Amino acid sequence: MHSKVVFVLFILILPSSVLADDQTRGFSFPASLKLTTNYLARGVSQTKRGPALQGRVDARHSSGFYAGLWASNVDFPDKSDAWMELDSFIGFTKALGHGVIVDMALVHYEYPGVDNALEYDFEDAILGVIVARKTFTFSTYYYYAPDYAGSKTDQSYHYFLNNFFIPLPEQFQLGGTFGHSEGEIFENPWGLPESYSHWQVTLSRPWLGVDWELAMSSANSQGQRWFTNRAKEGVSLSITKSFSLGENL
Repeated sequence: MHSKVVFVLFILILPSSVLADDQTRGFSFPASLKLTTNYLARGVSQTKRGPALQGRVDARHSSGFYAGLWASNVDFPDKSDAWMELDSFIGFTKALGHGVIVDMALVHYEYPGVDNALEYDFEDAILGVIVARKTFTFSTYYYYAPDYAGSKTDQSYHYFLNNFFIPLPEQFQLGGTFGHSEGEIFENPWGLPESYSHWQVTLSRPWLGVDWELAMSSANSQGQRWFTNRAKEGVSLSITKSFSLGENL
């Protein structure tokens, strides 16, 4: 509950922060549509290894503040009747020089139509550092949820995410991801692991006006004990179309 209050206050404060120095221009509105054969989050399929259509729209200001919405269909192996994930986020990026960028954000995850008693909705506070060079880009992020989805006793979730991207000839790009999850949400009396990790390797390239990405991913044995087939090794294909809804408005 406290994190929800902070999230709302941050949204209310953002406009006055951006416009405090009379910067009435410098806005851009990037957006994207993505079709993927498997929606993975933290190494676990959110669609029972089925396809997903996803959309995102951002409002970004040259000062570094940004906010936006992201949506996807979902299909969970439970009786929640969840069919959609809707994320709202707000954050700030700051370039420190020498290709180093700090990224801070708050995200609210919502599952419309799900019984409120299940407490699926939750929030993440995110802190990340990005290092961008000509020969590679590396990022490391920490996600903290004080009351993770489905926990009715305010159980925390800590998620550590590392990404790298290496440009290759002919506009190809090699990517890699390693993530680790732990927290009170995994404490259990059944002898299941109290953490798990996952990895992903991607090969991407723009072609015919869209971005194509082929990915291989898997959770480790601990993750597969928790999520069974949804976390097993698999290959997915994604197609993303990026565009702009306007700028300097």
